[in-house]
Amino acid sequence: MNDIKDALSTVAGASAPPPLSLDQVRGRARQIRRRRTVTAVVASAAAVAAIAGVGVAVRPSDSHDGRVPPIAKTPTAPVRPTAAGDPDAVGPTYAVSLDVPAEQTFNNEPTVPYWSDGRIVDTDGTATPFPGRPSTFAKDPATGEWVVVRLDEANADLVRVERDGTPVGAPVPTFPDGLALGPRGELVTITQDNSGRVLTEGDGTLDLGSGLEWTGIYGVMPNGDVLFQGAEGGVDVAQLDVGDTGTIPHTGAAVTSLPTGFAAYGMDDGTWRLEDENGATRWTLDWAGVNSFSPDARYVALVGDPQQRIPGSTDWDSEHATSTIWIRTAADLLPVAAFTAPKGGYFDGWTWDGDTLLANVFLDGRWSLVRLAGDGYTVGRGMTVPGRTEQPARVFAAQ
Repeated sequence: MNDIKDALSTVAGASAPPPLSLDQVRGRARQIRRRRTVTAVVASAAAVAAIAGVGVAVRPSDSHDGRVPPIAKTPTAPVRPTAAGDPDAVGPTYAVSLDVPAEQTFNNEPTVPYWSDGRIVDTDGTATPFPGRPSTFAKDPATGEWVVVRLDEANADLVRVERDGTPVGAPVPTFPDGLALGPRGELVTITQDNSGRVLTEGDGTLDLGSGLEWTGIYGVMPNGDVLFQGAEGGVDVAQLDVGDTGTIPHTGAAVTSLPTGFAAYGMDDGTWRLEDENGATRWTLDWAGVNSFSPDARYVALVGDPQQRIPGSTDWDSEHATSTIWIRTAADLLPVAAFTAPKGGYFDGWTWDGDTLLANVFLDGRWSLVRLAGDGYTVGRGMTVPGRTEQPARVFAAQ
């Protein structure tokens, strides 16, 4: 990518501060969410008052061929009619309700790994005990162990457990977004110690120095380049093969697609820009934030509705918790569908399951699972459980 190739400059650092405490993690996370909100969606004070106490959960997995059963469609009237080839059209919109007829429900388990009720459930249904709530997690393809970013009362730690839940080694300080997957499924991590921050991708490592008070992985490119949060809060790129890092100018966030080399950048001027594998700009966006690409990169998930393009929608955050989710075509941003959470509720934590989105919905002290598809939505049958804000019933594995 042109921006990446032009950006490379060595990052120097002095001595590293000690690993962050959870209070520092939370405080810095609030700062980062505010920055991401500026570059993605504008907060709604009315929604904040209505939905107090909302925080961050997870970053969103494998593809599957299952199809969503036929559903009763109840779209709301869009601001603009859907128009073929019009990336500014709103398209079909659906106001999600958890009170739906039986034919609009599903009872199949997710086909992506997830954590729930103290267990990590794999795609084959096997369960690994893991009592602590993860921020994110992934399976190490080399060992079959689960590698988990765990937030406890003092630190963000990277821990390993065997399939039966037996701990492996000692916890390593990290960051809530310090884990991702590389082009061949290898683990990509950023860990911290008193001497600095270390980026690891498979068998390769790169010392990021001590200038990073806070960081996290934004995404990984097909060639193995890693986009991460730099010392100034923007997007930096690391090339482990040559041992260099550099800054991508005027950026505040990034989302990548491994299959295609797409990279969406949240710019300092409040817009988003999609670059293809050749560094060419495919589209720009100023009415929502970019969240994630589907596994085959056919679709992109957007969050937020600061311009109230969907009548009655509200929004107040981005990336992890929102009241509005859009599905668009990734290459040209054409409308597929948009979804608004039930009144007084919100989406918190979602992932791609093939070409559909699985999302946690919080409403009235209970968490439900919904499946968002191009032709509408379905509600998980018997999957609603009581819970607390900021603690979704399911945490999905890293992509």
